[in-house]
Formats: sequence, structure tokens, C-alpha cells
Amino acid sequence: MKLTLFSGALIIALLIGVVSCEKIVRGPQGAEGTIGEQGPQGPAGDTGPIGDPGTIDSVNVFYSDWVDPDNWIDSAGSRYATIPSPEITQEVIDKGLVIVYYKYQKGSTLYIYKMPFKGTYTSPHSIRAIIRVGEILIESSYDIKTADDLESFRYSIVPLGS
Repeated sequence: MKLTLFSGALIIALLIGVVSCEKIVRGPQGAEGTIGEQGPQGPAGDTGPIGDPGTIDSVNVFYSDWVDPDNWIDSAGSRYATIPSPEITQEVIDKGLVIVYYKYQKGSTLYIYKMPFKGTYTSPHSIRAIIRVGEILIESSYDIKTADDLESFRYSIVPLGS
């Protein structure tokens, strides 16, 4: 009798389990939620090992003296002057870097600008440098030589490849 009672209870439990189970049906994917707030900063990591010392290569940077060109020419509303620059070769133009600076002194105030120069918000003046093999052509929108100010130019050459 005990076996029959146990067998009957087992059959009833299995029938309840089978009848009450449903197949899980998934619906379509919902819309993506909003991005949450940024979490707190994590702790700093350990310091890495010291690297091997690098090699120091020789860089032959050239820079000229300050030059006050005296060969200004008026043409089509602009003024032009050339600065002889024999250090500027085709290789420098192709693989190097030439930087031209403009120095302007009015009274005791000295200004040095990297070219091209565009005047301040109250000045429409501009000066640019055109780099050529063996020379730098300076083009100015105003007559530098009639100004009461002291103005000159300098250039630097940085070789970037061999």
C-alpha cells in the first residue's frame, strides 16, 4: 500500500509539472536604452618599468641672422623683396622644414611673429614668405620701408630626412 500511495503521488506530481509548463516565447528586440552616467575614476595603475635610453642624433638646425631687405619692389599693390638663402636647396624643400619669422619693433615694444603674418584686428596688413631654392620671397600688403618702425626677417631650416 505504501508503494501504491507513493506511486500515485509521483504520478500526480509529474502530471502537474507537465501540464503547468509552457513553451517560452521571446518577443521582438526592444529599443536600445539610454547611456548611463560615467562611473567613478578607477585607481591609478602601477608605474611601468624605465625604458632603455634612446640615441641622440645630431640635428643640424640652421638659422640666419635678422635681415632687413633693401631690395623692395612695388608690383600690383604689393611689395616684394628677396632674401638670398643659399642653404635652401631642393632637398630642403622636399624633405626639410623652413620657418620664416618677422620682427617688428615700434618704439621700445618688440614683436616677433612666425610667418605668414596677418595684422591685428585693427590692421588689414599681411606679410607672407614664399620659399624657393636659394631664396625667400617676402610679399607685403603695405610699404614696410616707409613705416617708422624697425622691421626685419629671419629663417630657420630643419632637415627632416636624409
